[in-house]
Amino acid sequence: MSKGLKLGLSMVVLALFVCGQSWGQVVLSFNFKDGANPYASLTFDSFGNLYGTTYNGGPDGGFGEVFELIPNASGGWTETVLHSFDCCSADGNFPLGGVIVDGAGNVFGTSWSGGANYGTVFELTPSSAGTWTETIIHDFQGTDGGLPIGNLLPFRGNLYGTTEAGGTGEVGVAYELSPSSDGTWKETVLHNFAGGANDGSGLWGALVADPAGNLYGTTYEGGSTQCPYATGCGTVFELSPGSSGWTEKIIYAFQDTGGDGRYPEASLVFDSAGNLFGTTTGGGVSYFGTLFELSPQRNGTWSEKVIYSFRGPDGSYPTAALTLDSSGNLYGTTHRGGAHNYGTIFKVTPSGNSSWKTTVLHSFNKSQGGGAEPQASVTLDHSGNIYTTTTTAGAYGEGTVFEVPH
Repeated sequence: MSKGLKLGLSMVVLALFVCGQSWGQVVLSFNFKDGANPYASLTFDSFGNLYGTTYNGGPDGGFGEVFELIPNASGGWTETVLHSFDCCSADGNFPLGGVIVDGAGNVFGTSWSGGANYGTVFELTPSSAGTWTETIIHDFQGTDGGLPIGNLLPFRGNLYGTTEAGGTGEVGVAYELSPSSDGTWKETVLHNFAGGANDGSGLWGALVADPAGNLYGTTYEGGSTQCPYATGCGTVFELSPGSSGWTEKIIYAFQDTGGDGRYPEASLVFDSAGNLFGTTTGGGVSYFGTLFELSPQRNGTWSEKVIYSFRGPDGSYPTAALTLDSSGNLYGTTHRGGAHNYGTIFKVTPSGNSSWKTTVLHSFNKSQGGGAEPQASVTLDHSGNIYTTTTTAGAYGEGTVFEVPH
């Protein structure tokens, strides 16, 4: 299943496209037996090892896996399959989201289906012998959410996430998992989404938190009646905790008019000033997707502006979240477009006077075995090297882990 597609210059602020392609290399080509079709971003642990998931493949029948890449003495990486999902037990299968690693080295993630057929949240615990034990810490039942896609958010000792479907409105929920003293986890549904003009529907990205404990995310559809599409063009929402529970507020509804974007799939990222940045898979001046910024206003509202509209040669259909570095630069991927129409890795740099410079760092080329059609965000190491995954191509056609050196 493709998470990504259901399918110039910004009119709001000047953005410059620069072609400045960098050299990139395949770190790992998946061969199905060791995984296939990674959709999610990668995660570093404190030792410099990379963790990720594949939607398909793996040694237990092709229902996805969790893998680890360890740097080796020759300058390459060694892959280990930590867990291969099993279709025919209570296990989850087909993970679309990535994983997180806690301070003890435990790995947490979600599976899009499996369990009671609505997906799971799992934990992988390492042993001193080098083996890993999986525990299902939550099995979605549909009424409490179903089909989780986005990564988990660890925040103040709890885990937060979203589901694409399920809940009372059957169009997704935001949830919290809290650990208990007996080792189990308790789920609380923070909001049941309803869709329509006043709410969002279809949550594909992760949540992010501000210092006050408010949570923010996107919905693929729903929102403003000004959107020309009956199901809505998508929203950005805020969830605020209070004494009587959580309150949801739509802080922006996409309109797909005047160069605005539509259909945001990915999570958001905060900069140091409290502005939110994100992507939309469609809309914009050329209808190939946008990069947008939301800035908080003194009256409690948020102001949106499109900081870049993709045009095709510079990439199209950005499905993944943006990554912010310590200098305020943004990095991301597009699923298609670029020099060969197999996707790009790009960098967005603030250049003063509210303008941004967008540079294509790499255009994927399927014919050269270099990976194609990325749907994951990028991960930066301490040296500024860029890592991501591609859903297809590579030496065996099953996708890759890809690096663009700094």
